[in-house]
Amino acid sequence: YIATGARVPHPSQLHREGWERSLFPSHKTVLAVSVPSNCYTPKSKQEPPMPELQTIGIVGAGTMGNGIAHVCARSGFNVLLCDLEQSFLDRGLATIDKNLAREVSKEKLTAQQSAEARSRIISTTDREALSACNFVIEAATEKIEIKSALFKDLDRILPAEAILASNTSSISITKLAAQTTRPAQVIGMHFFNPVPVMPATNHPT
Repeated sequence: YIATGARVPHPSQLHREGWERSLFPSHKTVLAVSVPSNCYTPKSKQEPPMPELQTIGIVGAGTMGNGIAHVCARSGFNVLLCDLEQSFLDRGLATIDKNLAREVSKEKLTAQQSAEARSRIISTTDREALSACNFVIEAATEKIEIKSALFKDLDRILPAEAILASNTSSISITKLAAQTTRPAQVIGMHFFNPVPVMPATNHPT
């Protein structure tokens, strides 16, 4: 969905029987999407409307976070990249600049497309700024205690209709969703490393 610029569906539309599904858009970035096993929404229950996706919040500017920011911006979305320290953001942005330049040199992007993608990325150390986003992808350290605390805080900050996604590859999405007041709006969205260059592959979680 991110790679193609499509409208993000409500999580209950992705998950009906407690089993994870992988979504493979027509793009070279691979991601697997999973949803908590307790998020089933009966058809009789009206699902909250999802506003148009314009700005994607990304928490964590490390290897995975900056790669996700790269592909989101390259796909036309505004990105708010958030981390604890400016030095982390600077390092992540430098990696994005290097990878965009490599794509230009390999003629995968034009110089103008690269500049436009880079202009869509804004960085911040102020987590409260994520309140402007209705879709946030967490790419923090792979530790349950850190992610749990982060999801509690994001649940407080984000608007009611927002979807929270985690890039985790090993932590239960159901456990992370339980840290929030919106478990049906928490999904797993696992990208593969290196995010900007991974070829499409069938890899269910």
